[in-house]
Amino acid sequence: MVKAIKFCYLISVPIFLIVLLYYYALFPAQIDVYFNASGLATHSVDKSMLFYLAIGVFVVTNGLIFLYRRLKQSEVDMDLIDFGQMTKSESMYHWINGLSLMFNVTYILSIIYLGLFQSRQNLDITDYTVLVYLGPIFIILWIFWFLYLQITKK
Repeated sequence: MVKAIKFCYLISVPIFLIVLLYYYALFPAQIDVYFNASGLATHSVDKSMLFYLAIGVFVVTNGLIFLYRRLKQSEVDMDLIDFGQMTKSESMYHWINGLSLMFNVTYILSIIYLGLFQSRQNLDITDYTVLVYLGPIFIILWIFWFLYLQITKK
C-alpha cells in the first residue's frame, strides 16, 4: 500500500499542474467568486491571482509535508511496505505522504469544479457539486485511517 500511495502522490503533482494550466487557459479574465441571493456576482478575482494562489497553496502544503518527510526519513525503515509491520512513527511518516496526496486530489477536484462553474458552455453545475464534497470526504477518511493506525499500533 505504501508504494501505491507514493506512486499516486507522484502522479498527482503533474496532474495538478496540467489541470491548473488547462483551466487557466479557459478561465475568463475575471472569475466570479461570491454571489448574492439572486445569483449575481458580487466579487471577482483576476485569473492570474487565482493561478498564483493555487500554486502558492500547493507549494506550501506539499513543501511543508516534504520538509517533514526529509527530517524524519532517517528514523524510518523504508523497506517496509505494509502498515501492519510498521511502528507508530513509521506509519505516521507514510500516512503524512498519503495526506499530501489527499490534499492534491482536493486541489485538483476544486480546480475542475471552478473551471466547470466558469465554463461558457451551458452546463448544469448541480451535476458536478459532488466534486466539491469529494476532496474533504477523502481527507476525513484519511484522518480516520490515521486514527485506526494509532489505535492498532503499540
